[in-house]
Amino acid sequence: KVRPPSMLNLIKTAAERIVAKMNQIDSSKTHLFEDTATKLLENCSTIGEATKVLAQALATMCPEIAPLSLLSGRDDFKTWAIVSENPVQRTTYFWNILESAFGFEVRDNARGMRIFENSKGAAFDLPLELSKKLPKDWQDNKGNKLVDIVELPPL
Repeated sequence: KVRPPSMLNLIKTAAERIVAKMNQIDSSKTHLFEDTATKLLENCSTIGEATKVLAQALATMCPEIAPLSLLSGRDDFKTWAIVSENPVQRTTYFWNILESAFGFEVRDNARGMRIFENSKGAAFDLPLELSKKLPKDWQDNKGNKLVDIVELPPL
């Protein structure tokens, strides 16, 4: 079964391209950015903090970091998953969770519900605007969890 590259692999590859491009920049041009770079690094008291600042700078140059549906590739949708502790055979179970936990608007705007190969979850797309309204740490009393996924499990 052929699968598209994962979002994580796309981002790692893009970061490598950005670094390669950075190494090609003529040093006569970089002096224009040195004051700002110095200010950013002056606020860092550890290598870890400096690494985080550099990672943030790289992320701003990476178009792959933008939200993108892992199911359809659309840039106006984001992929989510509901993960279950127990196997579930039908998407109806997950559609009902969407409606009862998040309302009709979320259920009606969700697209492309697909059950995981192991039957312990389902992935679906939501428009970006609705995605911003979802809680990042939702879990119900049956052990179902809403997960903001960055890589699709086997479907």
